[in-house]
Order: sequence, then C-alpha cells, then structure tokens
Amino acid sequence: MTRTPSITQTYILRQLQGLLKESSDKDVDFGGVLLSFAGPLNEGTINSLTTLTENSVIQCGAPRAELLRAKSVVKECLQNILKHGWIDAEGETLFYITLECSDKGLLLKCGSFIDNEMSDYLESKINEVNSWSTSDLRKRSVEILCKSESLEKDQPGLGLINIALNCKRPIVFSTINKSEKNNLFSIHLMVNHAMV
Repeated sequence: MTRTPSITQTYILRQLQGLLKESSDKDVDFGGVLLSFAGPLNEGTINSLTTLTENSVIQCGAPRAELLRAKSVVKECLQNILKHGWIDAEGETLFYITLECSDKGLLLKCGSFIDNEMSDYLESKINEVNSWSTSDLRKRSVEILCKSESLEKDQPGLGLINIALNCKRPIVFSTINKSEKNNLFSIHLMVNHAMV
C-alpha cells in the first residue's frame, strides 16, 4: 500500500532536508550530523531516538556529562512536541529532529506544527525562561518538584526549565505561519559543554 504524503508531511520532510543540506554545506573536519529523523511521534519514537542519541553522542566522543545532558534535552523536547504538537487528519503528530556535533558542541534542532494559540503560549514561556538566571531556574525546578504552594499556576513547566538548565541560553526558536490554524514551531538548542 502506498501512502500519499500530506502537505504537512511534505513540509516537515523539506525542513529536515534543508537542515541536512545546510549542515553538509559546511566545511567541517569533525562531527557533522549524528542523527536525523522526520515522521510521526509517539512514546516508542521518543524512546528510540533517546537511545540513538546516546549511541550517536558516544561516537562523537563527548564526555559522559554532556551525553546525559543531550539525552535529557532530546527526551524533553520530544515529550513537549508530543504534548503540544498539532495532530493531523491521520491522528499523527509529525516532527523533525537533527543532532549535530560541532567544535562548539552538540546542536539540536527540532520542530513540529502547533496551533496558533499554543505557539503564542510557548513563545511567552520560552521568553520568560530566557529572562531567568541559572539560580532562578534551579529554584523553580525544585519548587515544581516539591509542588510548592507559592508556585504561580501559569509558569513554565519542568521540561522547559530542564531544557534551559542543560542548554546555552537564550533558547532560540522560530515560528513560521503555515495556515490560519497552525504554525511550524522550531527550536535550536546548543547543549552545554561538560566541564572536563
């Protein structure tokens, strides 16, 4: 049975192909794209890509602390996409992801379609997290884990805070309006180097 790709699938694949071309056009002596994928997201995909991240980063020669950060960031990003991503007519949440090893560190790029309202919400939460210091992020992380009563109800979740703690900030994101209902929301993250 042949499945004709939807407009959404075609666009997600083009985004991935553009990132891969951009990466291959660089004159790189070391590293390059370690992992790339585009398709539907589910719990199985998250587990598989987390395992592939570990295997890929080991081959890159990154220290164990950086490997653990990369796995955590990939898992948090994919769980956020699964939670907030737009579900298409086939009942799937489509996304793309690349993990690249460079002399600056591990670069993660991923994206998915989300509705306009969720896009505005995520932008405001990322901007809020970008404005916090590392100590603020740690404090809020502990408050969430302890479910402090002083916690504001509409603040960024633990996943976004963990991403911010494990990556260089500010968190870089972009939104491309694709229709009246949804946007392509992309995020580019540089995993913090491990102290060696």
